[in-house]
Amino acid sequence: MKAPLLLGVAGLVKGDGECCLACEAPAVRYYSVDEPHGHCGESCMDPHNFGIFKIFESNLTIADGSTGFTSCADLGWPSYRETVSHGVWPIRITVDLYDRTEHTRVAVADSCSLYEIQGDTCGQSDLDCLYKGQAKLFRRTLNDGTCAEHGFTVKTGENTISVPFLGDITATSYSKGAALQSTGTCSLYEIQGDTCGQSDLDCAYTGPAKTFRRSLIDGTCAEHGFTVQTGEDTISVPFLGDITAKTYSKGAVLESGEACSLYEIKDDTCGQSDLDCSFTGPAKTFRRSLIDGTCAEHGFTVKTGEQTISVPFLGDITATTYSKGAVLKSGEACSLYEIKDDTCGQSDLDCSFTGPAKTFRRSLIDGTCAEHGFTVKTGEQTISVPFLGDITATTYSKGAVLESGESCSLYEIQDDTCGQSDLDCAYTSPAKTFRRTLNDGTCAEHGFTVKTGETTMTVPFIGDIVATTYSKSSMLV
Repeated sequence: MKAPLLLGVAGLVKGDGECCLACEAPAVRYYSVDEPHGHCGESCMDPHNFGIFKIFESNLTIADGSTGFTSCADLGWPSYRETVSHGVWPIRITVDLYDRTEHTRVAVADSCSLYEIQGDTCGQSDLDCLYKGQAKLFRRTLNDGTCAEHGFTVKTGENTISVPFLGDITATSYSKGAALQSTGTCSLYEIQGDTCGQSDLDCAYTGPAKTFRRSLIDGTCAEHGFTVQTGEDTISVPFLGDITAKTYSKGAVLESGEACSLYEIKDDTCGQSDLDCSFTGPAKTFRRSLIDGTCAEHGFTVKTGEQTISVPFLGDITATTYSKGAVLKSGEACSLYEIKDDTCGQSDLDCSFTGPAKTFRRSLIDGTCAEHGFTVKTGEQTISVPFLGDITATTYSKGAVLESGESCSLYEIQDDTCGQSDLDCAYTSPAKTFRRTLNDGTCAEHGFTVKTGETTMTVPFIGDIVATTYSKSSMLV
């Protein structure tokens, strides 16, 4: 087998010391590893000659850090052995040779981890993968992997283990730190200026944490209006390990004391956000399609859902979406009614929506309550119909219809005018209770015979009652 040009032993001339700690331009430093002969070599060489020497030395690599290494020491060959020269003019080069030490050095590009757990402690060693097998033979309790994979993340110390043929290996010990042992999570917070930091950890560790950092207080940032997460920091606490502290700002809280609305319309949907007026500018800068105003101003009144938009520096803003719902698209209004006992409910809506409404509520019938004698309005209810939105249903009763079969009259005289109502005798008592100045009888009985007009009075539970007004006829004075 041909000996490598840089590292072979044939024709070597021993030098007086290291030649290549620094190179003079145009020469730069190169390295090469010869595993069979157990050496790593460094030399200074003109880059123009790289192609020539690469033919004879396949491992020849520039030591400028582009590969992650700048010297033989980085590769695990730190011990200077000798400086040699080989070749004949014009192909001749001087090389510094380096050996491994008696201790194992970790090759960065080829590092493996071994761990061992004993009780509440985990020990881990990171070493060159070439030596993993020998280490496990020496200590059969070692396993492939890391302590962190098993929840041991808090460094508690270091030990040195002597392994035959490998030398001293450093074993780092870890504990689980602030693991959940009390089965309860508690929060600690700290406010500095316009930022709040919060840590969520096992309740058993709040005491040590507060001792370590006396400015920590029980509670959360949200309780003080800090709801917009802005980042995360890591705090190292003795005996507990690393604790994550999340930072929050107040975001788009009501600082101006006045709320403003922004809207955006896309096709048949309008989205609206209500936020502090001082934040409308940043929000519109973030989303240039936002406009001052509300969806209702443009006929979008039926709420269809909610979305959350994250705006830099403001945080999460809720956008409510609306549709136009059951607006008059056909240009014609239709009525649907439903009778239950002594009450009739009626909805007046666009004729194009009566079909979907009747599908949603199969007891609805075309027509009005008045057609069935329900004329006294008693209230209103709102019914939410899918795809149509909220529909108003007006409720009616039959009011003061002639249920007793007999009509009675009530009158009231004020100055030169008499008012008289003719209604079912069953309703005279409720009417007189509502208006205590009413009396049984007629205006004609008191000389008021000239009709002068009509007024309508609304009486609870009875409905609208017509009152006819009379005056006395012209008398000879």
